[in-house]
Parts: sequence; structure tokens; C-alpha cells
Amino acid sequence: MFVSPRQLRLAVCMITMLSGASAHSDKNPVILWWDPMGNIDRHTTCGNCTCQVTANRARMTEQSHMAYIFDGTSFGETGFPFPRQRGHIWGLFMNESPKNNEWLMSQDDVISLFNYTSTFRRESHCPFPTQWLADIDNLIDVTYLVRTSEKTRLRKEGLAPIIFVHTDCWTPSDRSKYMKMLQKYVPVDSYGPCEHNKDFPNSTIIGNMAGMLAPEFYRFVAQYKFAFAFENAVCHDYITEKLWRPLIAGTVPIVFGSPTVKDYLPAEKSAIVITDFKNIEDVARHINYLDQHDEEYEKYLQYKKTGIKNKYLLEVNRKTRLTDGTGIFRKFECFLCQKLHDAIRKQDEDAPVSKGERRHYGCPAPMSFNVDGHYVVPRNSRNSAYEKARHRSKAIKYFHDRNINATFDDIENYSKDLRKTCHYVHDEL
Repeated sequence: MFVSPRQLRLAVCMITMLSGASAHSDKNPVILWWDPMGNIDRHTTCGNCTCQVTANRARMTEQSHMAYIFDGTSFGETGFPFPRQRGHIWGLFMNESPKNNEWLMSQDDVISLFNYTSTFRRESHCPFPTQWLADIDNLIDVTYLVRTSEKTRLRKEGLAPIIFVHTDCWTPSDRSKYMKMLQKYVPVDSYGPCEHNKDFPNSTIIGNMAGMLAPEFYRFVAQYKFAFAFENAVCHDYITEKLWRPLIAGTVPIVFGSPTVKDYLPAEKSAIVITDFKNIEDVARHINYLDQHDEEYEKYLQYKKTGIKNKYLLEVNRKTRLTDGTGIFRKFECFLCQKLHDAIRKQDEDAPVSKGERRHYGCPAPMSFNVDGHYVVPRNSRNSAYEKARHRSKAIKYFHDRNINATFDDIENYSKDLRKTCHYVHDEL
């Protein structure tokens, strides 16, 4: 059975949350996870602040000061905590690609409904851009490193220079198209269902997400000189295991996705970022050159010996150090717990209310690659996921502003009516 990254993280989070102490009614403010996450009922203590954490919707509006955490992927599917009271804080937790919520959180009408945000973008109130890097020291670990001379020998025995393993073949980033274009100039071994041209050996476990995180898979990737590391969508700071895996394995990633990805690389020369090149032929020419010149290729692996030189990455890691997949959940809980206690202390003051902004998550509308390998071709249409999200966001805002606890069907029907009556307008980020 396939387990998505989101399911894996939520499962771990639920186990940890359920193991916490039971919370009883007391003076500590309440944080309510609005979206289904099990029967959570516990305390969380963050420094000098303690809050009750629950998923019990029967407790909504229990206190004049409460926080609600919404999972952005399912926002709007199960109603809203109305009536929304002045002292109630709405927090957005969104660690997934915009594809997972069909660009809903990239719309001003929706992101502005939240007081605080926790996303992969550095601009959010409680960011976690390195969520898929469990330990920064893994980047310089040599457990999986294969000598370049051995990789060259494997190349002579029929291994392609590039490995491509993706299970989602239709992505906003258009990565399968780019791979097919690059394959005209450089051989690519594609093991997944997308443009499949080679089978995994029987010893490799790759049936689900857990398999792709297994040591056996890291060892398999490490045999290759290069690995496709294209995210499924283009968003600032959206970086997943697709980048970290080859870096940990000692394979040079061919990167596309986050325009800010260089901020997170272990060294200036540790990845091939396709936007650095004039066109796809230049990318291929560089890959072929490195494939034929081992000394030049090894310059991309020097960080394994010299350590991480990127001061920004080191600082981000220091601030967001995570020991497991639950860290990002608890971090946001503590952030909101502090805000609740601050609000209670200042409730008689006319303090400004924080507000979510598009830069806290917003990702641009999907594009496609042109013949030169530039991601510049619009996919505009009235029926695109991005365009539908624009109307869906207006529908949610309509019901929110009127305190109407609309159903998912209500939102969909209203957004369909908007699409019928509104003219198409391309919304630039």
C-alpha cells in the first residue's frame, strides 16, 4: 500500500500526540486542531506557557481566547468554527505542495483568513524549510558514498549517468517533459512509472514512501553520478527529500523547483541547477563533461570532506532543528500557545491582529517548458486548477465573511457559479 509523505508525517504526529498527558478543563488556553487527527487531548508546555491541545470540536468556542490550527490541504472540506470570535486565532499549517490543495493557499482571499501561518516559506510566521532534512550532518556523512572510479566502472557496464525515480507523472513542474527532452542528449535510467525504461533489481524496495527512505534505496541511488531532483511544483523554499536524498547519498542532484534552492545547498558547487544554464543543451553538455572528467565531477562532492560552508543553511538548521517528523507540529503549537498567552495578557489593549499574506505560502500558477528547457510557457485556461482555486477562494471568503458554515458542496457550487459569471483574469504573483 502506498503511503504518501503527508500520511507518514501525520501518522507519526498522531502517535506522539496521543501519548501525551490527558488534558482537563483548566485555565490554560485551548488549541484545537480542526482537521481530523485522532482523539487528541493533552497539555503542551512551551517555556513558561502551557496550553491544552485537542481535536474535540465540541470544545469550540469554549474560551474567549482560543487557537484553531487548520491543515491547509483539507481546508474548507469540513466546515469552519463559526461564529468566529474576536479572541479566536486561526493558524494555517501547510507543509505540502500547492498541488495537494490545488493552489487554494496561493490565493489572497484564503491566506488572509489566517492570523498566523506555518509553512515551508521563510516568510511565514513559523517556517520549516528543511522539514525533510532530519539531521544536517547527514549531508556530510559518507555511509552511502561510492567512489567516482566505481561509478565510472558501472557506467561502462551499462548504467546511465542519471537516475530518474518519480511516481507522480503529471506534475505542475512539468518534470517528465524536461526529462524526455534531456534524454535526447544524456542517457537516463527511469525506474518509476514515469517514462519507465528500466526495472529495479529485486533487492531494492521501492513500493512506497518508506521504501524510498530506506538505506537500500540510498545505496542504489549512490551508484549513479547524477539524480533528477525536480520538485512536483515551483515554490519558494519548497524543498523535499528529492534534493536531500542524492546529497546524502553522494550523487549530484539535477535541480529544479524552488527558485531559492541555492540558499539551502551544502556548498556552492554541490548541485546542477538548470536555471543557471542558457538552455537544455548547455545543461546536457555540462553533465556529459562531468561524466567524462572524474576530477571535475568530484568537485561537486567536496562538501563531504570539507563540511558545510553555507552559513544560511547552518543558521536555518540551528533555528528549526528537528529530531523527527513531529517537530514541525509541536513548534507551531508552541508558537500559537505563546500568542494566546500574549493575547490574554493584552486583551484590554487595542493591539493589531496579525494576518496571513500570500508571501507566506503563495506559489505561482503552473507553467510548462519550452523547447530550450525554460519554464515559461503559460498553461492558462478557465478550467485550470489554479483558475478554479481563484473562484473557490472567493467562495470561501464569501461564506466566511457572513459566518455561514458552508459545506464543501456549498463552496463548490458557489465557485462554479462564479466561474460562469466571471471573466478569466490571469493572476500574477
